[in-house]
Amino acid sequence: MTQPTAVEFAFACMQAHPTADEILIDSIALLANLSVAEINRKILQDRGRIDDLTAGMQRWAGSSAVQAELCAAVANLAAYRDCGEILGNNPRTVALVLHALQRHLHSHDLQLQGYQALWSLLRYTAARQSLDATALCTTALTTLDTWPDDPAVATAVCNCLGRLFHLGLDLSASPRFADLVRRLARCLDAFPSDPLLQVTACFAIGHLVTLWKPDPPLAELLLRRLLDILRGRPSDFSVPTTAAFAISSLLVSSDINRSALLALGGIEVLVEAMLSTAAMDTASCAPAPGDADSGWIGGTAVGLEAISDVANKGANRFELFLLFASICVMNLGENAACRARLYALGGVGAVFRAAQLLRHSKARDLGYIIMFVFRNVTNRSGVAYAPPQPGSAASLADLARAAALRTLFDSFKEQERVPPTGGAPGELDAFLSWLQLNVTELELPILVEHRLCDGVKW
Repeated sequence: MTQPTAVEFAFACMQAHPTADEILIDSIALLANLSVAEINRKILQDRGRIDDLTAGMQRWAGSSAVQAELCAAVANLAAYRDCGEILGNNPRTVALVLHALQRHLHSHDLQLQGYQALWSLLRYTAARQSLDATALCTTALTTLDTWPDDPAVATAVCNCLGRLFHLGLDLSASPRFADLVRRLARCLDAFPSDPLLQVTACFAIGHLVTLWKPDPPLAELLLRRLLDILRGRPSDFSVPTTAAFAISSLLVSSDINRSALLALGGIEVLVEAMLSTAAMDTASCAPAPGDADSGWIGGTAVGLEAISDVANKGANRFELFLLFASICVMNLGENAACRARLYALGGVGAVFRAAQLLRHSKARDLGYIIMFVFRNVTNRSGVAYAPPQPGSAASLADLARAAALRTLFDSFKEQERVPPTGGAPGELDAFLSWLQLNVTELELPILVEHRLCDGVKW
């Protein structure tokens, strides 16, 4: 039997045995596997068989096992644009998947395959336009309530929602959206030792709060759960990385959330995590399970690349954590009380240390982004190192100047074997010359004028 006839053979079996679930399941599974080859996808398209699969979801709606295989086939086919657009353009496809999830709530396999199918389908504009947002929110909530102790189902829901939020799909018009967000936060509590669930839930929270601003009590609840992750020091760096990403999303443009994080002791947690991470040797960080370059963890596509466009091939979770934690510091710096606390704890120095490490990253875009973050931290108002107003908290510019110059001066003394004289004649000029030769890659604004060193105590 040649490949071109295998597709029609599978459909012939389904047509000949429409009431035999075992044959239907095997035939649909065969089609799902055949769809990997382009020649078979072309046969499916040319002969109108993709719409036949959608019709099959309606024909065999009562069988959870058959529906699970059909969802798996839809997920596989929708991964390829040539077939995905056909499925997405059919307004019935998304509705039929949602109906299957609602009708067969107690089918474990169907819940896993159904949310994967939804994610694959909703990448296409036409499919998103046909989506009933309220139905999706209600279905997701019902699924999580039906399977409260199953991390695999919770992961499937969070992975689907997170990817949809990343695409900009705003479900906040649903009356139960806030309930869904609280349920995602509860997932973090329910499965603290499951890294895959923790990553997908943080991923979903981080993206949904860019589309919808939770009220202060709910935002504080989310911050508490995310800070608990950082306090727990999970061994898989994917977990604190996505938690830091979610925290940074909550802090953007929200002074209320910045103050809440300060009150929760979050700045201490964040800075401590940054400093301890920066102290590690990058090479000693254990890789996450699976292929680190592909973004797959434990056989399930979580796609840390989707967290940020700068997380390109070659970036590791160690570097990404420092990046997102530094962005948290940048956002916290907009609040005077947070700036004062950051200064007391060495937060700006932690960002500078991250910038030093990430400029050597294989993912060069990370180095560019971290330098953008550092320049924003050190130059918030557009005037380099503007002095603080009397009685106000020290500006981040001043803090960064002290942290950066102290770190660089220590490196200078070590490399040039400068004796610890506490300021020998000509030492400052030698230091500035050394900066110009050795630190230009950092693009730090401290190089512009000698007067920036005035008053800095080594």
